[in-house]
Amino acid sequence: MTTTKIAIPLPALPITGSVADLGALDQDAEQDLALFKILIVDDSRFYRTVIINALAPFRLTNVVEAIDGADALEALRTCEFHMVLMDYEMPGMNGAEVVRQIRWSEDEKIDAKVPIIMISDFAEKAIILAARNAGIHEFVCKPVVPSELYKRIRSTLENPREFIVSDEYRGPDRRWMEREEAPEGATG
Repeated sequence: MTTTKIAIPLPALPITGSVADLGALDQDAEQDLALFKILIVDDSRFYRTVIINALAPFRLTNVVEAIDGADALEALRTCEFHMVLMDYEMPGMNGAEVVRQIRWSEDEKIDAKVPIIMISDFAEKAIILAARNAGIHEFVCKPVVPSELYKRIRSTLENPREFIVSDEYRGPDRRWMEREEAPEGATG
């Protein structure tokens, strides 16, 4: 088994949806967030736009859109991303299947350890477990609340978990809550 910890430092920002609250950001903080690259994967153009608009107040505006799993895998082959926000229910491959392909990819161009947050209309236990067992970091239900999504992004990046590689699973440690106090807002 191989374990790796990944930490991507971000400047401290308030966790609110108000653009006015972000006025105190210094130039460096704005520039850091402007460089932060996110892949948004959702077959619904409407929801991709909702997520883009939810991220904008937090200056997370460097996004690439993918319309399905195949499009996401191609984007991951051609660009490096700091994070992936992925819908669960999509035509072709569902989000858990795409995550599994990312985690088990032998393509050197795909970062198998990229942080992934699953976003779904469905909050059934079976779907959450399927996504978790595929290798997600967090699970967020639609409709997306901007401050909650931002909080999950920050929690994922500021509290990295060991990346587990075993014969049966590849992804962030699913047992971290048994070992330590979970970061506020963490569900993965």
